[in-house]
Amino acid sequence: MIPYPAALYVHIPFCLSKCDYCDFFSITDYTRQTDTIQNIVRQIQEDRLLYGISHFSSVYIGGGTPGSVSPELISFLLNSIASINGGNLPSEVTMECNPGNVSVTSLEIWQNCGINRISLGIQTFRDESLKKAGRQSSSRQIYKALDLIKSHPGFNLSLDLIQGLPGMGREEQLADIEKAASFKPDHISWYSLTLEKGTVLAECWKERQNLDIAPEVEEQIWKEGCLALEKKGYHRYEISNFAKPGRESIHNSSYWHMSPYLGVGPGAVFYGPEPGGEKSKGIESVMMWKNSLKALSIAMTGKIRIPGIL
Repeated sequence: MIPYPAALYVHIPFCLSKCDYCDFFSITDYTRQTDTIQNIVRQIQEDRLLYGISHFSSVYIGGGTPGSVSPELISFLLNSIASINGGNLPSEVTMECNPGNVSVTSLEIWQNCGINRISLGIQTFRDESLKKAGRQSSSRQIYKALDLIKSHPGFNLSLDLIQGLPGMGREEQLADIEKAASFKPDHISWYSLTLEKGTVLAECWKERQNLDIAPEVEEQIWKEGCLALEKKGYHRYEISNFAKPGRESIHNSSYWHMSPYLGVGPGAVFYGPEPGGEKSKGIESVMMWKNSLKALSIAMTGKIRIPGIL
């Protein structure tokens, strides 16, 4: 196999609690964070060799809530990635965080270890809707986090908003866009609420509790929101992603252009180049994922052979 570059997605599954709309794999047992990060580094080392990846074109740390993990562990992770990547990190290194994770200390550590792009999970500025969606943050925390990030030059800032959260009509949703744009972030992601099976919000919808969603109205609001973002200088370069010129996410663009990416961590997805260009989803269990790494490690050292892997 000819070595090829790939984007690197790191799934850190730790989260203080699961939001009512979220179906991503996450756990709340933070006693496992050190061991999990160490095993993620191990997986990056082994998968890079296994799949013939020459270098990483971008790094995106998602979850879960990676910003809630010890900043020192994030530093260890990124220093390890740099070492595996020939001594350097790629030009774009993104990490997701929630407003409550942001402090002067955490920003300094994140910046010093190579993070240059923050994806801040706002979802909405309305306290009532944050509560109804099971979010742990408040509007006060959001404003404080934004002020802290803006006072630390060197970070590209992306804000996440969700359209159609409980209790939000046209006026409230478009007001979120106006408020987000007023902070002049480099990038805004405006996602449409998806009621995933098994989530709290999906059950509320089934029982007709807590939600008031009219699909045709949401579609019209979506179009108005897209137009509002365009008028404010954020061009739409992917379904839900809007950016100032030159501030498009390198990592998001890799997905959009179906370029290879390596997903590491429990529940992460791998997408390789042709002829093996198909998605492979990771194991959504920390223990089973960890055991699979042990088996692969033994296989790669030649002690055993696993059919279909080596």
